[in-house]
Amino acid sequence: MESIRIYLISNMYPSVESPNFGVFVRNFERDFPSEKLVLVDKTVIEGKKSGFNLLIAYLLFFVEVIKKLHRGDFDAVYVHYLQHSLIPFHFWRNKSGKKVILNAHGTDILGKGKLYEGIRKWNQSIFDRADLVIVPSFFFIEKLTQLGVNPDRLEVYPSGGINPEIFFPAEEKARPQYRLGYLGRIDSGKGVDTLIRAFSKLPLANIALEICGPGSQREEMERLAQTLEVNQRVSFLGNISQEKIREIFLRWDALVFPSELEESLGLVGLEAMSCGLPVIGTGEGGMSTYLISNENGIVFEPGNVSQLVEKISDFYRQDQAFRNRLAKKAIVTASRYHSKRVNSALRNRIQALFSA
Repeated sequence: MESIRIYLISNMYPSVESPNFGVFVRNFERDFPSEKLVLVDKTVIEGKKSGFNLLIAYLLFFVEVIKKLHRGDFDAVYVHYLQHSLIPFHFWRNKSGKKVILNAHGTDILGKGKLYEGIRKWNQSIFDRADLVIVPSFFFIEKLTQLGVNPDRLEVYPSGGINPEIFFPAEEKARPQYRLGYLGRIDSGKGVDTLIRAFSKLPLANIALEICGPGSQREEMERLAQTLEVNQRVSFLGNISQEKIREIFLRWDALVFPSELEESLGLVGLEAMSCGLPVIGTGEGGMSTYLISNENGIVFEPGNVSQLVEKISDFYRQDQAFRNRLAKKAIVTASRYHSKRVNSALRNRIQALFSA
């Protein structure tokens, strides 16, 4: 079989200013290609934009995608972050039968509100004609089936998996470091307020909390920490590049993942586990497919401040041997998501589209 030429499309892609914005797409671009599957072209929107700059970026994006779709210098088109990225497909008839592969990531297809619902209905015909629809976890198989996608055309691909050359464990800890961490967006629904409120009630005066990531609620959360008089022990570290995340993980005793949303996968939780860092999380959405309470992590009810206080307190009341057992089981769980394994499985599925 000759090499399969793939055209990559995404309305999210990292930039110098926004290193984690759509970082999965950059990782996909780097790790997925092989001798048989070659990325020959791409159209992306680099970095997080707003207002007029966002409008111009989308207009240029749409024009370029439509032009390249009609040129047809590819065998398959692979689309990340659906909804808005699919708009140009309404202006392409695909007369030569190019393969269409759609990679859903969560809120891009399940977002709530009239705008999302309207675009989703408009894009339904594109989903119906797609050769393959990729979801990040088994949790989303049922969600996509409910939207009318044929389950035979669904494939689970956990967000490119974990790069074990970046995320790998250190030696077992001999004692706790009394430092917890959060890594992710500081936005509504992410549960950062629950984490800060729980932290303020912990019966441990020597514990610290580090919050990493950008978001619309950062200033509000900083004010909350000040109001609760824990601002001296809560640090907001901003954006952390992927290459430096492991260094941050190794400083923490646990990653707290307090999301109240149906996470598509929660890759950050798996990356932490790959470093031997236990996760204290809500187990919402895709997180429920890998986080097992008191086995490889600890689960608490979303938004339940008192329960989170109890779970963190119990985590520290246990001996170090207990925490190290969680860490070992977490490493084993994460190993099932290594990038080589998940990329190989997806390559085989895509190649099968051309041999059927």
